[in-house]
Amino acid sequence: MNIFLLGRPGSGKTTIFKMLREELASSGVDAEIVKIDDFPILLKIFEEDKEFKRHKPTPGGFKVTDESVWDDMAKELAKTVEKLQEPGRLVFVEFARKSYERALKNFDKKILEKSLAIYVKVPFDICLKRNLKRSGMETEIHLVPEEEMRKTYEEDDHDKISEFLPLIIVENVGDFEDLKKKTKEIVQKILEYWRKHETH
Repeated sequence: MNIFLLGRPGSGKTTIFKMLREELASSGVDAEIVKIDDFPILLKIFEEDKEFKRHKPTPGGFKVTDESVWDDMAKELAKTVEKLQEPGRLVFVEFARKSYERALKNFDKKILEKSLAIYVKVPFDICLKRNLKRSGMETEIHLVPEEEMRKTYEEDDHDKISEFLPLIIVENVGDFEDLKKKTKEIVQKILEYWRKHETH
């Protein structure tokens, strides 16, 4: 089974994953939990783009100049997800996009049939502030420059996700205890889906 963990940079996807993993473990679910994201793929594309035809370095980060980069990332991520399919394994697939519709079209129908999506909903301005706070932190490698944030993530089409996958929307604008309560509720939905798909 796969869980697509989606939302803007700075929305709290990684934090929510850690909480879900902890809650799933305490629930007694017998699953190997694996998490992947497309950031290593992006780094590889940039490393191979030595003539800067697809991106350009900017102060504090980068700017994507070739929109096909996003499709290539999704295709490579889809291949990785396919390789990870094993009974008893729960694969979290984390990424952010302007167009989730465009990204999800790269995933095989057989993968999507065994998947659900969690979209972490947070206003753009809050995500921007959280993301910029990463500067100087150990998470700085995932820092998205403000120009790229505004260009790529200010608007998204998360309303299209439900056309591909069962969708759970979680708002992450409250405190830690509020988020913990929400993750407990999400885990119950994950377990229902897990039991349904792992027993058939």
